[in-house]
Amino acid sequence: MLVKFLTAIMGNLNTSISHTPQRVRSKTQQLKHNVSIVRLPSYVEIQAKTQKLSFPESWPYTEADFSRENEEPDEYFYVSPNLFRTLSPEATDLLEKYYQSYLYPNQRILDFMSSVRSFISVRHPKTKVHGLGMNDLELQANASLTSWEVRDVNEHPKLKQASNSMDLVLCTSGVAYLTDPMAVFREIQRVLRPGGYFICAFSEMCFSEKAIKKWNETNNEGRMELVANYFHFAGGFEEIKALVISTGGCFPLFVVQGRKSEVP
Repeated sequence: MLVKFLTAIMGNLNTSISHTPQRVRSKTQQLKHNVSIVRLPSYVEIQAKTQKLSFPESWPYTEADFSRENEEPDEYFYVSPNLFRTLSPEATDLLEKYYQSYLYPNQRILDFMSSVRSFISVRHPKTKVHGLGMNDLELQANASLTSWEVRDVNEHPKLKQASNSMDLVLCTSGVAYLTDPMAVFREIQRVLRPGGYFICAFSEMCFSEKAIKKWNETNNEGRMELVANYFHFAGGFEEIKALVISTGGCFPLFVVQGRKSEVP
């Protein structure tokens, strides 16, 4: 009954959006100031401003940077189902449209640090979405998932998935909480197939007491640089890029992503 209740609540909280169920490649029109208009299947124009990246020669962070205000075990913090919205309805629509351009049939998707919603608006034939999160009831209420498991990736970063077994890994509103990002990013690089994408998306909202110190101390530009450095120093990723996406009518979303190298 609780699962049905959670599902009903999420259905009321979020706007349902129809999309054409074919794979559509986005067409990008280059504009001034390094801003692109990405034309997605719903014909809604999304402004995607690329953040210029430069990487330091060595790992620039200390152990203290990954400490948290609330150091109680995460399993206690997330023991109750949480319906806190980390994205507004407008931002939810925006992110679904962005993710949609990476979806196609027969895909194996890992929704990393998942919860009650995966922001996958289109279910292609034979696509499997495996959720990995902290609360079983939240994962049960997630209609996008075909399977799931409860896992504290800060305590147990080693993943069960076989090497080269995932086509796409999504992490929405979760990267702020990683206390050992190198272990996690290297595991995700391992389970991704060559050419597969790992996409991290986040907004300005988070549980600050559980976010790492470095996250709370920096601005959004610094957070994108932080996540980009995770990709860079984990190794095995290429085409690392950071984007600020918006429609002009809602708070922006921040996306940092990388593609697993074809050659080890």
